[in-house]
Amino acid sequence: MISLISIIFVSAISGAYVLYQKRVTEAELTPPPPQKPDSGFPTSSPGPETSPESQGDVLGSQPQTGITSQVQDGGIIIISPQPANTIASPITVSGFTKISSGQIIIRAKDQNGTVLGEIAASTCANFEVCSFETTLFFEKPIAQSGTLEVYSPQGNSTDYLTQTVVQFN
Repeated sequence: MISLISIIFVSAISGAYVLYQKRVTEAELTPPPPQKPDSGFPTSSPGPETSPESQGDVLGSQPQTGITSQVQDGGIIIISPQPANTIASPITVSGFTKISSGQIIIRAKDQNGTVLGEIAASTCANFEVCSFETTLFFEKPIAQSGTLEVYSPQGNSTDYLTQTVVQFN
C-alpha cells in the first residue's frame, strides 16, 4: 500500500514538474509586443542639420536605395501610398505624425515640380503621435512620374518634409 501511495505521489510531482517546464518554455517563446509608432521618432528639434543619416534608425526612413523616397526629418511617416506606387486622383494618403504644429500639407507634384494638387489636414500637436488619413484630389499630369509630399508648415519653411516618388496613372 505504501509503495502504491509512493508511486502516485512521485507521478503527481513529475506531472506538476512537466507542466511547469511547459509553461516556462511557452513564456520564453512568446514574442515581444509590437513596437508603437512613437518609439522610433527622433527626439531632437527639427532643423536643416538633421538628416536620416544623423538620426540613426528612425522610424519612417526608407532603405538606402536612394531613388524612391527621401525623408528629410522623421516627424512624418507616409504609410500609403508606398514609394513607386501608381496613383490616380483622388488618392487616399495616410501615415503618422509627431510634430508640434498640429497641421500638415499634402501635395502632389509632377516630375517638373509643378504642384498638381494640395490639401491641408489637422493632426496632433505638441509632438503627440497620431495617425492621419485624407483624400487628395489633383490635376491629371502630363508627366508619368512625380512626388507626393507631406510636410508641416512652419512660417516660410517646410519642416518635416517627407517625399515619396509615385507613378501617375
